[in-house]
Amino acid sequence: MRISVAAGAMMFYPVRSMLLISRRAGFRLVELLLTPTMLRVGPEHYQCIADDAGIDIASVHARLHYRDVGLDEKIESDRRSIRFAAHIGACECLVLHTPMSRSGDLSDVRLWLDALCAERDRARPSLRLAMENRADNHDGTTQQQLDSLERLRVVASEWGAHVTLDIAHAASFGVDPVVAIDTVAPRLVNVHLSDAR
Repeated sequence: MRISVAAGAMMFYPVRSMLLISRRAGFRLVELLLTPTMLRVGPEHYQCIADDAGIDIASVHARLHYRDVGLDEKIESDRRSIRFAAHIGACECLVLHTPMSRSGDLSDVRLWLDALCAERDRARPSLRLAMENRADNHDGTTQQQLDSLERLRVVASEWGAHVTLDIAHAASFGVDPVVAIDTVAPRLVNVHLSDAR
């Protein structure tokens, strides 16, 4: 097991400072949360910063969208995140939020996964795509097909993808952490631990 710190938890610091703080705290690995600026500047710049800090970027979290975006925009953003992660030497997986389904079925998810798996195969076939379970933000969002951890695991398996299990997200739906881990274990590659309530 490898333990890394989620640099996204310190987004109010510049990237160089986040990585130095993580290294001084004894971490040798980080998960980097991508921003539009990072995608624009490119992975080589951030690889150099990580090298200077003496820390490896073990995983990358795809750019988050804080507003609802269309499927085409989400696919293109996640493709850019794949290309970024593929150029980070120590990066083993890319964490992805699944698209929200307007139709209530998995058609949008299937289109998204087809596009992302093709991009991954072009960029770096060994890069693991790890779909993160959604949180219940109590914001009126309708229930999604992949809110079921079992369904998330099955869909990930069908596409040769993996799962990032966010323990706090699972708990927001009332799922016991041990049950959550057991449910996704066959496809689990990354766990987000948090003390957030």
